[in-house]
Amino acid sequence: MKTALSLITLILLPFAPPALADDLAEPREVPSEDIRQELRKQGQAFYLENCAACHGESGNGKGPAAAAIKSGPKPRDFTVGKFLYGDKPEQIFHTISEGSPGTSMPSWKFMPAETRWALVFFVLSFHKKPSP
Repeated sequence: MKTALSLITLILLPFAPPALADDLAEPREVPSEDIRQELRKQGQAFYLENCAACHGESGNGKGPAAAAIKSGPKPRDFTVGKFLYGDKPEQIFHTISEGSPGTSMPSWKFMPAETRWALVFFVLSFHKKPSP
């Protein structure tokens, strides 16, 4: 499993903001669909345990804790596919890492980078782009 996580880390570096590059190693390649699928699976476990209370199990921003947020914006609805700081993987990674000032979204910087990247790909899976 550690080998798989190391491989995932090397593959994901191209998406990392420059400030995080020292954490992750040198760039390699865009993750294959197999790797993204594995990341989504890992991200789902973290999401359900740590994020669904606010963002909802279906990512619609209507988790049970969302009603308790009285000031500031409500949790993001990931099914819409619009993100406050951008919808690119590296932008979502940054938001997960740093949190969102003025909102109830905390920083998850203390979590391993691999976990945060897995969460990025899981969050992106909520938005189903319409077929052309």
